[in-house]
Amino acid sequence: MAYGLLKVLTGIIIAVIITIIGVAGIQNIPVGQVALITHFGELQEGVLTEGWKYVTPVSDALITYDTRIQLYPKPLSTYDGQQEVPMIVSTSSDGQDVPIKFGLNYHVNQGKVFDIHKKIGSNYEFIVIKNVVENTIKDVMGKYTADYMYQNREDVANAIEAKLSSNLKNYDGCINCFELDRFSIANIEFKSQFADALERKATAKTDAETAWNKVEELKALAQQKIE
Repeated sequence: MAYGLLKVLTGIIIAVIITIIGVAGIQNIPVGQVALITHFGELQEGVLTEGWKYVTPVSDALITYDTRIQLYPKPLSTYDGQQEVPMIVSTSSDGQDVPIKFGLNYHVNQGKVFDIHKKIGSNYEFIVIKNVVENTIKDVMGKYTADYMYQNREDVANAIEAKLSSNLKNYDGCINCFELDRFSIANIEFKSQFADALERKATAKTDAETAWNKVEELKALAQQKIE
């Protein structure tokens, strides 16, 4: 009797353990993410897409990567709870320090996640994105005068976007691993005195163009009277 009861209890315990192990092995990969699998810490070939997956507990583990569109840089929280966009300082071709606030969207190429993890690691945003973005912005802005940037911010943004898209796509060591989706300049902050001088220069240019157009208009009217 006792032996039979012990046998039943042992069977129940084994069943419970098997159930726990089975449940523990069921993992969900969220929408917009993919996962790599390691077996006793060793990276395995292949990428798992979103959905419920079974991995062997203890021996296997998942490393997830977000393939959705990402924002860089992430806004920083200030002491009063506000969100502040960080800036970097570039130097114009005429030697002016030009602080710039910017934002961009990018995503990792799903088909390259294995290469990214093997060649760069999960800290790719700091290792690749940060360095490529900041170096590209400084390189492109260094080709323009502060005056040109003040009056043609959109042109400068487009030039940075084109160069940045190429630099990310052709990043040495992981070609086509990263894709730029959008880049924009939130603000270019010139020193107040320099900004005032640029504003006066821009106003003078506009006034000169207006005066020239007025002269041409008067010349046309005079010509009409002669005719």
